[in-house]
Amino acid sequence: MLSPRNVLLGPGDGNALENVNGQTLPNGCVCWVGNQDAFYYFVKFSMSAPSGTLIIATVQGTGVPGRWFKYAPSGSTGSTGATGATGATGSTGATGSTGATGATGATGATGATGNTGGATGSTGATGATGATGATGATGGTGATGATGAGTIIHSNVTLTIPTFGAAGVAKPTVAVSGLLTTDGITVQSTAWPVTIYPMEPYCATNGVLTVPMQATAALTTQDITIRVTMLR
Repeated sequence: MLSPRNVLLGPGDGNALENVNGQTLPNGCVCWVGNQDAFYYFVKFSMSAPSGTLIIATVQGTGVPGRWFKYAPSGSTGSTGATGATGATGSTGATGSTGATGATGATGATGATGNTGGATGSTGATGATGATGATGATGGTGATGATGAGTIIHSNVTLTIPTFGAAGVAKPTVAVSGLLTTDGITVQSTAWPVTIYPMEPYCATNGVLTVPMQATAALTTQDITIRVTMLR
């Protein structure tokens, strides 16, 4: 048995039980600790975890075997003491965190159909007349019209009758500008003994009028004027 110690714990305190070198102690030795008012017994090879004042390690540390255990003598349990006075009400604890959001409820039933809207509004006033549009582009030239009927023109045409040595037929010609065709020939002068065949005249190309004639006697060269009804 060791000599009594004043305190159980106290780093650097030579009177503390924990500072006794456990390597030199026999297994099962006992020591009285004053400030604990209790006996402690030494288990040389124990590796139990220290627990407050019930189990302490030696100065060699918790990694070395050797523990002091507080001795608690056994005996019958005493009678239950009187109930102590009710303690004061403790302060209100902190507000707990907000719980998770609940699941979305079921979709409600569809509401009744609303009333039809008001009556149709009256027709608005007629808008102002818009500005006159720009003049359109000039149209293209129309197709050429069909050729009209020729205009009847009466014209005096002078032909030079060749020399007739005796009675015979000649066909003198004369150019008539713009002549298309003839519609008949009449004798303008009958001062000379010739006969004109009014049904035979025709227009050759380039507006040349040919007039067949027949002399009733010998004639010298002379002019004769005839009236021609022609179409231009």
